[in-house]
Amino acid sequence: MTAPSPDYDEDWGLQQRLHEAVVFGTLPGALLFQENAPVITLGRDFQESSLLVSKEHLEQSGVAVRLVGRGGDATYHGPGVLVASPVLHVMRYAKNAHQYLRMLEETVIRQCAAYGLSCFRKSGKSGVWLKEGKLAAVGVAVSRSVTLHGLAVNVCPNMEHFSAIVPCGLAKEGVTSLALQGVHLTVGRVLEDFLAAFSEVFGAEMIPLTGTISEQQKEKNEWLL
Repeated sequence: MTAPSPDYDEDWGLQQRLHEAVVFGTLPGALLFQENAPVITLGRDFQESSLLVSKEHLEQSGVAVRLVGRGGDATYHGPGVLVASPVLHVMRYAKNAHQYLRMLEETVIRQCAAYGLSCFRKSGKSGVWLKEGKLAAVGVAVSRSVTLHGLAVNVCPNMEHFSAIVPCGLAKEGVTSLALQGVHLTVGRVLEDFLAAFSEVFGAEMIPLTGTISEQQKEKNEWLL
């Protein structure tokens, strides 16, 4: 895993280039991993009440704020949060977007079972929970039948940064991390375990992707489906 990217916009630009490549058939599909510098992303369902600190104060404190096209409300990404963004033709893997979301959740559930954690879903809500709080946020978009965005797994972030938002707009729900559950792993190790579970759930053989979109991606983590 590379050091956290200082610029969310740079990572988003890379994801868009991967999306174009998949749409036009240059790539069959890709899975992009990121570990961002502190950033709060506001999805299509964002409500002003979910942001508890002004954007100006956050940015002065070194936390970027970005409006994004995924579903969901406010989420936090930063060091210690693994972001996985599959870029794939959704109908090749799922009957519809709802099933695709459940498959992403299933990936985390299976991965965490290997850590001895019993994760679960909540009816009517996207994401993965433990009894202590939400462990993984899920929010996706589909453009020209190809997916964007994905999910964020809290590995070992600074949990105080979540206090700036109502995570996912769920005021009565807490958040947790693998570290808070006594699972002390690096983001790189969690990435490897996610990749194995994703391959199993999606029935996809993954190979490293380098040198296809730009020189920049050689410093990232992309996998070809």
